[in-house]
Amino acid sequence: MNMLLNPTGLSEDQKQAVNEISGILGISLSEDGIPVDIIKKECLEYGFDGEKGYIYYRHDHQFIRGIGIFCEYLKSGQRFCVSETPSYEKLGVMVDCSRNAVINMDAFKKLVRHLALMGYSSIQLYTEDTYEIKEYPYFGYKRGRYTTEEFHEMDDYAHLFSMELIPCIQTLAHSGRIFQWRAFSEVHDCYDILLADDERTYKLIDSMFSTMSKNLKSRRINIGMDEANMLGRGRYLDKFGYKDSKEIMLRHLNRVMEIARSYGYKPMMWSDMFFRLVSGGEYYSDEVHISEDILNKIPKDVTLVYWDYYSQDKKTYDRMLNIHKKMSPNLMFAGGAWKWTGFSPNQYFSEKVAKIAHESCVEHGIKEILITAWGDNGAECALFSILPVLQLWAELCYTNDESRLERRFLTCTGGSYNDFMRLGDATLTPDNPAPGRCGVNASKYLLYQDVLGGLFDAHICLNSFSEHYKNSREFLNECGKRNPGWEYLFKVQSTLCYVLEL
Repeated sequence: MNMLLNPTGLSEDQKQAVNEISGILGISLSEDGIPVDIIKKECLEYGFDGEKGYIYYRHDHQFIRGIGIFCEYLKSGQRFCVSETPSYEKLGVMVDCSRNAVINMDAFKKLVRHLALMGYSSIQLYTEDTYEIKEYPYFGYKRGRYTTEEFHEMDDYAHLFSMELIPCIQTLAHSGRIFQWRAFSEVHDCYDILLADDERTYKLIDSMFSTMSKNLKSRRINIGMDEANMLGRGRYLDKFGYKDSKEIMLRHLNRVMEIARSYGYKPMMWSDMFFRLVSGGEYYSDEVHISEDILNKIPKDVTLVYWDYYSQDKKTYDRMLNIHKKMSPNLMFAGGAWKWTGFSPNQYFSEKVAKIAHESCVEHGIKEILITAWGDNGAECALFSILPVLQLWAELCYTNDESRLERRFLTCTGGSYNDFMRLGDATLTPDNPAPGRCGVNASKYLLYQDVLGGLFDAHICLNSFSEHYKNSREFLNECGKRNPGWEYLFKVQSTLCYVLEL
């Protein structure tokens, strides 16, 4: 039986948003329900005096989180007063839609509902070429690209929850898929890198911005710019001769920024190239000195995104954040929800580095966090398997209280946090116990190796591994029964363990 609520102070969009998440919370809106005043204030507070409730929220994207917490405590039947003080002003998720897994409309809307209950403010869809550009029919051809109409529908749905749908594109490297077509040969430098300093390249980039400006309301945009390690060393070298990579990069960045500004955009970009160009290709090098000359050429209106999914030492985060703060006053941090090394998520490693990164970000006053969900090598791991990592970051942001994780996860997803954490058991082999090492994906190399050749047999103990997969299979089957709405996630992992057991 649904809990009846009679909220006041909601706009029509907010009422519709509440109706959208009512099934997750088990509530219905009714004039006969418990009266709840929902008021925008300079605080986050939720309370109930035994007869009437209230929800105070500061930013529009927080009101659904408030309703979730209110319902969570209301189930006890007791009076309560709960307050929260967020560490960050903005909390976002980036979903990889460029590795053969362009999430469909139903999955997008489902994700929005769960993120809204957690308290997220934005979503980025990482689209290298998986969107239509009318002037370039081969851009994203046969790649499951989004249409303008689909973007509008997703944008409107996110807007219901006051969540910002931010375009996330590439304007330098990671453009390998378009170079399958001769139509883009003239803008190809080498590998997956666009040809800088060529007007045809900037015509294409202008079309990217023009298209996204029509697709989405947001005037923030992620322009990529990462991992262009061979910049200027392909066709660029033939056409323009040798030029210093740093100069090419900075000149290209400023040209892209000019185009972005013409469409009213405030860009953000991954920051690694500034480091790689002065440290022999390393991002996290201890010996990094970025000269005043380079610092002066970095546009003042670009937001640098320091991404770190690996570091297990707080000193690394502290050092990198200090360097970044010298580079730009506009800075955000991107952490990782590990789902890109095979079929299984790496929940415990994600959890470990999240806590370390969070501590450093709070100390350094970082106000915007982005959690990335990459899909390298075909996006084999299910998007929704990383929900506990997203929940963890939300609770680190709002309360820094991990004791509430199980209860909060149940409210926001209807699943068990502890069970979801075990979705990565296929990778947590006897020689790689939790939290595990980030680069180990035994479940993948054991599945794909030739069973007669046994290339990787030297790395395993057959008996202990077989027993591990047997136990994991049985446990994951039980988890599936306890989480009926998410049974398919556990079914996939238990079946994988069954094959690996054999």
